Amino acid sequence: MTSPLREIQLFSLLSPTIALIFAMALFIAWRQLRQHRYILILSLSFTAFAAGALSQILAIPRDIGLNTVSSALLYTTAALGIIEACLARLKRRPGLIFTVPIACVIIALIAYFFYVDRNLLIRVYVLNFGYGVLFFGAALLMGIPRRQRTTDVILFTAILVFGIQFFLRTLMTTDSSIAGLDARSFSATMFWIALNFSLILFGVILGLTFLTAIVGDVIRSLNAASETDPLTGAVNRRGFDRLAAAMQRDARQRPMGLILCDIDRFKQINDTHGHPFGDTVLTSFSELLRQNVHEGDVVARLGGEEFAIARPHCDLPAAHAFADHLRRAIEAAKPGGILVTASFGVAQSEPDEDLGTLLERADTWLYAAKRGGRNRTVSGHPEVAPAGLEPVDAP
Repeated sequence: MTSPLREIQLFSLLSPTIALIFAMALFIAWRQLRQHRYILILSLSFTAFAAGALSQILAIPRDIGLNTVSSALLYTTAALGIIEACLARLKRRPGLIFTVPIACVIIALIAYFFYVDRNLLIRVYVLNFGYGVLFFGAALLMGIPRRQRTTDVILFTAILVFGIQFFLRTLMTTDSSIAGLDARSFSATMFWIALNFSLILFGVILGLTFLTAIVGDVIRSLNAASETDPLTGAVNRRGFDRLAAAMQRDARQRPMGLILCDIDRFKQINDTHGHPFGDTVLTSFSELLRQNVHEGDVVARLGGEEFAIARPHCDLPAAHAFADHLRRAIEAAKPGGILVTASFGVAQSEPDEDLGTLLERADTWLYAAKRGGRNRTVSGHPEVAPAGLEPVDAP
């Protein structure tokens, strides 16, 4: 039969074992998805945690002080890595300015309360409250998920609760008697058992949530690739039809603005400078459009040299003004060192109108801009129609 202490040691081995399993799974995932750097950071973080736990359980190194400081350093590295991976996945700014100073304070206090004023109880509070601050701060840096994806909400909640539990669990399971215990006696306390249980529980939750998030990220990347024009990086026709139709269905209170634009005399550019140069013009044109639109707008290449921009909550005068701003910006940009102009047709969605009808109306105004001399913006609004151009009846 095994002794209670032996059972506790075996129980303690569960958390590093689970961490190593997740570290291996994440590393394998990263080998296949190297563009997602946060996966590698997560793998290294779970590895650092496992190394810290094993160093304590197996007493490596044997020197107690060195073991205390080195394991704390590994645990803290793991915490920083998980936080940075979460921020990197959400495309947030790195939180190192916030996390590294706290981590340095944690390690310095651990060393001080071992080598200068040895006190196990204070070291327990320093580590647990320090990690609580780190993870609670990480949740604030992540912010409440705006898109309400299930995995993002679960991950945010797990990080927040993980941070809070460091405070609650520590306050509920520690007392002054811990201060004078040696390592063997400390490993049999309620605090140590509760700590390992919480690490196992949250380790599994975080690991599974991260793996689920990775699967979701891969699926979204595949969907995005299937709806992206490979030359220009803009949304392709398939993606535009889906996104613009959804945008139009949501336009209950305010209409959607639709802008069609076509590069003027693009065939002449190809014939004069060659198709590779024409591709450069298309790429530069698309990049300029995407740099000037707002978040939530959709920029698409519908085919050839024709592009579309869908703008939610944008009426006709606003859409026309924006399109004319783009027209002037394109004329001033001179991609490849030559003058490039574009013609624009602008329309506004109507209640209960399908996307096809809206596209036809915008195309009518685009044709009017071409017929009227090119390098101009035309819409059905009388106050913004260019002088000297006869209105064309929209279908």
